[in-house]
Amino acid sequence: MLIREYKETDELGWVRCRTLSFLNTAYFDIVLNKKEIYDNPSIELVTEINGQIVGLIDVEYEKDSYYHIYFKGNEMK
Repeated sequence: MLIREYKETDELGWVRCRTLSFLNTAYFDIVLNKKEIYDNPSIELVTEINGQIVGLIDVEYEKDSYYHIYFKGNEMK
């Protein structure tokens, strides 16, 4: 198993893996036919086994630290 940065050549495997991971969830209808491109800095990793993408994580984050949302009790601030 290899965890590494996403490369453009991973796109088809990324799309397949993401689609399968959403299959039996509330997000089953959010199907993409290409990988998202983020406006802000991001961390984009894939997990590869025997040349096949079997896991992924994409995290986009804001450049400005004053943009944030947090929960206190049942309120969103």
